[in-house]
Amino acid sequence: MRVRSASGRLMVRVFAGALAVSVAVAAGGCSSGTPELSEAEPAEARVDISDDALVSPGTLTVTYSANDAPMTMEDDEGEVTGYAADVAGALADELGLTVSFVEGGTGEVEEGEADACLCISLADAPEGIDVTGSVFTEGTAVFALGEDAAAPTADDLADARIAVQTGSASQEALAAASVVGDQVPCANVNECFEELSDGEVDYAVCDASAGGYLARLYPDVSYVGLVGDAEVLGVGVAADNDELADAIGAAVSDVSTNGVLEAVYAAWFGSMPVDLTSTQLPGIEVDESRLEQADDEDADENDSDDEASAADKDDDDDDHDVLSTDGEAPEVASNAVTAEDVYGGGQNSEASGAADGGAANDDAAQGTAASQPGGATGASGQEASGTLRQ
Repeated sequence: MRVRSASGRLMVRVFAGALAVSVAVAAGGCSSGTPELSEAEPAEARVDISDDALVSPGTLTVTYSANDAPMTMEDDEGEVTGYAADVAGALADELGLTVSFVEGGTGEVEEGEADACLCISLADAPEGIDVTGSVFTEGTAVFALGEDAAAPTADDLADARIAVQTGSASQEALAAASVVGDQVPCANVNECFEELSDGEVDYAVCDASAGGYLARLYPDVSYVGLVGDAEVLGVGVAADNDELADAIGAAVSDVSTNGVLEAVYAAWFGSMPVDLTSTQLPGIEVDESRLEQADDEDADENDSDDEASAADKDDDDDDHDVLSTDGEAPEVASNAVTAEDVYGGGQNSEASGAADGGAANDDAAQGTAASQPGGATGASGQEASGTLRQ
């Protein structure tokens, strides 16, 4: 079992490019709801929790996958990075704890090897796991060219050229919504965005997390809505650990109201709305039975896998396809700012120098990083061994 440890504050990485975007929006008078990082209020009282509620005293032990970018991945130094990793760091800080990462999923939480697993569906958690708080909303997202692109209707999509990964959950969602269009098959989300940016297609369809992450490198690409409902993701803890569930629930509430969660979100997903639950595209109805059938087929395929680790990981990833990046790992931004810039310093900020966070896959980053909004300076070339999920 591999364990990665770091200060709760150290794990929150924010890119200067994303910071510049949020500052520019605020300066322009737009009511985006995303605060400047200087407005994120450091909590002082924190949420009290006893050592008995933790796997290791003084530490919040969180599970992660090295191949679940942009939620979690490893950089070239083996440090855990990603949106969920940074949220874990923020929650640990709010609890007055350090954070430690254990490779795994909800199984490790149930077995008492970890305290929590982030970004677990509130509606579809495994038995033995309670989910508290809301830290992300996922869904089948549609992206279009133009900062002010209009949300397409079902008729618009029916007549459009759509880039989508072949055999992906997003392609299944389009089929369940009877949205066929003129589909352009792609090997991964990176290719979908290249087709869109080049004007070869009208829309790119993928998981919101993967699309929002890559859209930061494409100033001419914007989020326009969801096909179907959003899936609310929270923090999973053992069902019998009420003290930890209550403490994490309070910590999620605190970071949601003091601006920290929005600042971290903006660093990873740019201008994509934080709450996607009311962004469903008009006129589109999803046949849930077709999605359930696809899920059952995926589960049967997973059950036939002889690798024991696959079944364990599938506890959390049944509804998501892991994207192939053809061996190209996401690059790491060279312009990350430290966690102290988010929180303004505090009890866990004695660790100096934040590890860089994931920026974008090599395929998407080449030739585009210098032109991203906010004047980001590009990527450093350090590698993170993660793959985007779709």
